[in-house]
Amino acid sequence: MARTETNTQLRVAKNEYYTNKISCESQNPKTAWKTINSGLIGKQNRSTKVNELNIDNVKLTYPEDIAKGFNDYFANIGYIINYEYLSLNNLSEHQFGFQKFQLTASALLDCTNDWNLSMDRKWFNLAVY
Repeated sequence: MARTETNTQLRVAKNEYYTNKISCESQNPKTAWKTINSGLIGKQNRSTKVNELNIDNVKLTYPEDIAKGFNDYFANIGYIINYEYLSLNNLSEHQFGFQKFQLTASALLDCTNDWNLSMDRKWFNLAVY
């Protein structure tokens, strides 16, 4: 219990300290942001140096090659993700659109036939666009 109470008191004291400090610095945004970054966020300049990058079982060690590897990856990732998503067959059998091995017209006719059959049976039909 003592540990929990101590942590709570520390949290309250820290909150009060930074609230007062930032309110005193409200006229000087530069010092206010220094306070926020140093104490609240703990912003530190942490850079990670990449010494080696493996792409398709090829080990890149030169900084220029590593930079090109990262550039190629981030330049193409949108296309790759989009291609993978669009190559999936995401439509149900009652939706129509561009699907592999199925014509949009035949999907529309199947759907319309199902609607007509449902209306003949006095079932409820719902079309969502």
